Amino acid sequence: MRINTLFSRKTITAASAMLVACSGVVPAFGAPSVSKPHVPTFRKAAPASTTLAPHRPGQIIVEVNQSADSDQIQQELDTLGGKIIQTIGGDGCTVAVVQLDKTDDTKLMTALKSMSKDKKNFSLVQENRTYNKCSWPSSGDPDDTDLLEQPQYFKHNVLGAQESLSAQGKSLPISDPSYPSRAAVVIGLLDTGCEAYQNNTAMDFYPNQVLPGLNAVTGTATGNMDSDVSDLPPDGIGGHGSFCSGIMAAATNNDYNGAGFVPGAQIDPVDVFNGAATTSDADLLIGLKFLQKEPGVKYVNCSINGVPPYTLNADTVWLHAVAAYYLHTGGCVFNAAGNAGLDDNSPIYAPYGVDLNVVVSAVDSNGNLASFSNFGAPVLFAAIGVGDGSTNASGSFVNGDGTSFAAPCCTAMAAGIQWLHPKWKLLQVLEQMGHYTHSGVYGHPGFNNFGYGIPSFGQAIKAK
Repeated sequence: MRINTLFSRKTITAASAMLVACSGVVPAFGAPSVSKPHVPTFRKAAPASTTLAPHRPGQIIVEVNQSADSDQIQQELDTLGGKIIQTIGGDGCTVAVVQLDKTDDTKLMTALKSMSKDKKNFSLVQENRTYNKCSWPSSGDPDDTDLLEQPQYFKHNVLGAQESLSAQGKSLPISDPSYPSRAAVVIGLLDTGCEAYQNNTAMDFYPNQVLPGLNAVTGTATGNMDSDVSDLPPDGIGGHGSFCSGIMAAATNNDYNGAGFVPGAQIDPVDVFNGAATTSDADLLIGLKFLQKEPGVKYVNCSINGVPPYTLNADTVWLHAVAAYYLHTGGCVFNAAGNAGLDDNSPIYAPYGVDLNVVVSAVDSNGNLASFSNFGAPVLFAAIGVGDGSTNASGSFVNGDGTSFAAPCCTAMAAGIQWLHPKWKLLQVLEQMGHYTHSGVYGHPGFNNFGYGIPSFGQAIKAK
């Protein structure tokens, strides 16, 4: 495939260089060879905060240096009235969650400033930030005539993908109930989990299609139980993670609800909410570390974000984690842009010449930016996020609006392209999506809304 250097976002940043030193690993496959960057991507390690993002009361996230002195750390924590309540280790780098004895913001700010000065022991210090699901419900009717009509909206063209592959004597990896332990396509999910069964009745997934996964809060293998039950039928989404999973991989030709972009792909779900309204940096890191070690998981959907300027694309500890994920798997995270309708002017994060936290904005069926969708320089793609249809946690078919539902469209497209071209690197997969889009051209006034555009799965699958 021709590599279009215009598409690439280049340069290794100071933060990513620090991460490589911290993780003690290098890409086994080599970083993509790209030249002539067109967007500066320099990002320094986060300085001490001057304002606080939404956060867990009194909690701090720190990256502990390999050369750290444990006695000095303990002495500093005693002085600040803090204790380590959780460690997230692995790969030669330890992230710790510190709980202060007082939860007021003044105390937290003092501790952040003090610990940020300790460069010997800590490479990064920030509050344990919190994030929300990016969606809200409406109502809808099921439609499982071969494939859900939703992915045909405005250049997504899933039916075109089926037709293109049929002409090549191939088909998307639609699986039957006799699943192997791992399917050809496995997609990671950071969300509220994904409901595999409800009242002993199969959801819109084949048996064994939804893996046990993980509840990142409790540490149990219960990611296949959706904890989002706050907004159930008759008109509620509920089951936010189940809904996103259905968009990506719901079974087809079963006369039940809708069908996904890659019907039958396995979902490896991580519940990072455990029924709460928000999740945190710590829980997201635990989830991503888990998926990093799961066989076959290369692409992860994360339909979670905050309000600018406190989005995940400005969260250094998260960006370090997605860079480590790339180094170990060669994959990336697709991230919903968020629903505040604001410009996210965070720096673009592309430390190895390729976006690792792939931000997706939402458009309607006419290709217009949704009124609620965040936009800005970090956006790489856009996808349908108005009137999306899928299955909620109780098995009902509903529609929903939100960038939450735009992101899984792109996650599934990437997974499908990767399945068809197993030797391709991440940059090639993203560029294949970027070559076959509508509405997004770099330098065009709409670039910050749509990134490189609205991918056409049918055209991307068809092209060599």
